Amino acid sequence: MPEADPKPERHSRIIEGHKRRSDCREAWPDRRTLRRESENLSKSEMSHEERCALLNVSLCCQTSLQGAEEKFLYIWLYPLLLLLSVSGNTMNIFLYHHPFLRSSSTVKLLLFRSKANLLFSISLLPNFVYAIHGFRRSPQAPYTVLASDSSELFYWRTVKWMVFLSNALNTASVWLTVCVTAHLLALVAWPLRAKGWLTMVRVHGIILGVGFFSFGLHALLASHRDVSVSTCPYDPEIVIHHYLSFARPVFDQGYYYLSAWFVNVMPLLALLLCCFCIARSSFRHGKSSILVATLAKKANVRHRCVLHLATATTFCHFVFEFPSSAVQLLAAVSSAIDSSWRFQTLIAVANFLTIVNASASFLVYTLFSKKYRQLAFSLCGFRAVYSPVPGQSPAPPKASPKLLEPQECSATHDVQL
Repeated sequence: MPEADPKPERHSRIIEGHKRRSDCREAWPDRRTLRRESENLSKSEMSHEERCALLNVSLCCQTSLQGAEEKFLYIWLYPLLLLLSVSGNTMNIFLYHHPFLRSSSTVKLLLFRSKANLLFSISLLPNFVYAIHGFRRSPQAPYTVLASDSSELFYWRTVKWMVFLSNALNTASVWLTVCVTAHLLALVAWPLRAKGWLTMVRVHGIILGVGFFSFGLHALLASHRDVSVSTCPYDPEIVIHHYLSFARPVFDQGYYYLSAWFVNVMPLLALLLCCFCIARSSFRHGKSSILVATLAKKANVRHRCVLHLATATTFCHFVFEFPSSAVQLLAAVSSAIDSSWRFQTLIAVANFLTIVNASASFLVYTLFSKKYRQLAFSLCGFRAVYSPVPGQSPAPPKASPKLLEPQECSATHDVQL
């Protein structure tokens, strides 16, 4: 008489497994038929698109991280924004090194902000390459990746570091904006103390701290995210990529809330508080306020230019970064995602407004500050034409005009910006 099996539940598991496999075979008769038909056809007689259409690969090998709206924006808007960012931020970097501005501590913060914005815009280049390649694909197999596809493989090999660098650089830019606005508040509320508070040593310490904080906040993207590569079971030439997280769900959830708080919500609240305190201090001090004196054109030319740059930086953040905070708030509400709203469209628009904020700073600065505009024209080789007497034809300026150093054109009681 045979001995009893010490693990009778093992037989039941095997039987259940056979039933599940048979159910799967019955549930997908069309795919099995298509596979047999494709195996009977010679690969030399059939193109890759036709094989993909037969195998219905687009349903099982979808590896895109971008939605349709974001791909459209990357194809048609990103090249213009990249050109604007490279040219504008490069001009900002050159102008910040001008003797007229380089001694300002506020300008030092704006200098590193421009560098972060420039690198942020360039770091998104793989997204553009991926979107262009997807635009050229056949509509029969829109998500198919071949093992010999260099541009597609370039995207998937760099997507991990692209996501990490873009998030870290954007966070650094956001917090440098907060630092510039906080320094503007100190100049308005406590002008005498602010003169010796933000020295160049402290500026470099702030920049170093912001950099460590930004890259440390998003370290999870570099350490616990990776791309999984596998081949399609129906065609070995097709490669499947999945951008996966290897961290525990609680860590992913904690990272999401931390990044939402420290990148979107907290900087926005800090800027709102700073702007409220600036307005309150200006109304309290009246005509003696630095902000009122600047608007009345009674302040030093360099101080007026720097204050205009700081104000324009804060203004741009409110206009272009507020939608990102709104999208984060909507994402926290589950009913908003499950409704009929086009949530992917909102995410794509918010992401591109962030790119606009990193690209359009030079245009906004030249619009806000006349002196900055004159410096930009002089850097490009143009010279301003003056008309000292109304009705008289404009005369060219004197030969070799030279800007005075900041300490020569400022009064002794001016506040160091």
